[in-house]
Amino acid sequence: MGLFEPIWKTKDESKKNKAILSLQKINDITKLNRIVLSAPLSSVRTAAVRRISDVAGKELPFDANESLRTLLLLDVDDIRELDWYRGKLFSCLTDENDFLKIVLEAKNPYVRSSAINHNEKAAHLKKILEVPEVPLDLKIDAVKRIQDIDILDKMAADEALPIKLRTAAVKRVKNQELLSEIVWSIDHSNIRVAATMNITDKEELERIRDEADDSRIRRCACESLGHKWDFVEYVSHGRGGKDALYICETCGEEKLEPYEWSSADSV
Repeated sequence: MGLFEPIWKTKDESKKNKAILSLQKINDITKLNRIVLSAPLSSVRTAAVRRISDVAGKELPFDANESLRTLLLLDVDDIRELDWYRGKLFSCLTDENDFLKIVLEAKNPYVRSSAINHNEKAAHLKKILEVPEVPLDLKIDAVKRIQDIDILDKMAADEALPIKLRTAAVKRVKNQELLSEIVWSIDHSNIRVAATMNITDKEELERIRDEADDSRIRRCACESLGHKWDFVEYVSHGRGGKDALYICETCGEEKLEPYEWSSADSV
């Protein structure tokens, strides 16, 4: 490092406090942004983000697009500490292809997920669902962000979708007619349970409780109706542990829940 190089460029951990302190004299957000992108020490990069927050008043008044592409593709160990900064940068991202590139290519898996969880642009999220190369877990993240009810209804009714992805869509659906159709279908149990959880009509819930062919769905209807469950006994499940057996005081439906051991049990 040259004689007149700024202290924030140091690679010496013993000088990090001095480097961090020097940032308090910097009010140029563009310069602070450069420090975030290129300071060798992660603690200095993080401190630069905090300094940007102080100076900018929670805003980023510079063109952040290039910064976004650079920062999100960095493989940095302190990436979780940059959530505020990353979120602000995402709000500046308008290019659908840049967004997709980050989701597919960012070195840090947390960044790929965060790219979606910070995004509210319908076109970007829809694009994620349409690209085969995007992993299933990221598509599920996208479904959780989508606000377009037509897209959600279409996904919920699409029997060709993977079960986990379709279940995520069903959990967001409000269309009561569609939800009832799914409950009484021969779909996977997880999808039907998710549909039951969103049904609000009391009469339909009572019909499900009385007539559904799946005990999980009947239990879900009971819980949605606000029925109370009475503890009956502990039941060994053959794996060296036990479950707690409950019975619905209204309809007699049974359910097992994992027993959670506490120190009080040994007293």
